[in-house]
Amino acid sequence: MHFDCQGKMQLDAIPQINVFAAAQICLCFSTVAAEDLVIDVSEITLEKLRLFTGQSNTLVTIDAPLFGSLMVFNGRVLNKGASYVEPEKIGNSIGFPAYEQVVAEASRFWIVDETGVRQRKGREEMARLLEDVQTRNVRLSSIKSAKSV
Repeated sequence: MHFDCQGKMQLDAIPQINVFAAAQICLCFSTVAAEDLVIDVSEITLEKLRLFTGQSNTLVTIDAPLFGSLMVFNGRVLNKGASYVEPEKIGNSIGFPAYEQVVAEASRFWIVDETGVRQRKGREEMARLLEDVQTRNVRLSSIKSAKSV
């Protein structure tokens, strides 16, 4: 017995399939909109990381296991030495993805603060941290502008 997503039963399918489970799967997929399947996590960009490190005096190592890693300190991307890679190859050659691609694929972020404490953040944690810092900066700038008026 087989269910397609319009709710019709077909008897010509593989008999080992659990009919109840197949019906639940079809029901789930037919009632959930595509936009509901996407997890809404703030986008982590290289620019946001540069602003964060520039304001907080921290070193962030961005690690994307299949793409490589890079470090951002005081608002600047720390370049790998010429003995490791020629700078013109980054983003233009196979095996040397652009920095933005490494950030987009990163799953781990290592943060070393000014006291030397190292923390590991997952993608969701880092997105929240960047969002909190951005919100705090907006509040501070509005307070400063209100005081100057």
